[in-house]
Amino acid sequence: MTLSWLCTCWRSRLDDKFPRPKPLPNQLLVKIHAACVNPVDFKMRAYPINDWILPKPKVCGTDFAGEVVELPSDGGECKFKLGDKVFAKAPLLRTEWGSYAEYIA
Repeated sequence: MTLSWLCTCWRSRLDDKFPRPKPLPNQLLVKIHAACVNPVDFKMRAYPINDWILPKPKVCGTDFAGEVVELPSDGGECKFKLGDKVFAKAPLLRTEWGSYAEYIA
């Protein structure tokens, strides 16, 4: 999977040898078709942010649109089905995942 890591202020790295994320039991896996640069994405790269607030490395990006490719494994009720088109805002804090990647959970 190809993704872009935020390493330090204004420095990111493109990585194409990274495994696909494994969704938690209550999460979907989405194949990302489009991602955009939200103002918060720009500010995360432009200004130094303490590692205790935003641990690095982190996959950049928050906004995305894509297609559901895997449903939650917990067997609970889910409003989505395989192939559904979705859009969302990825969490900014407490996760290493972002939308500048091929897949997101």
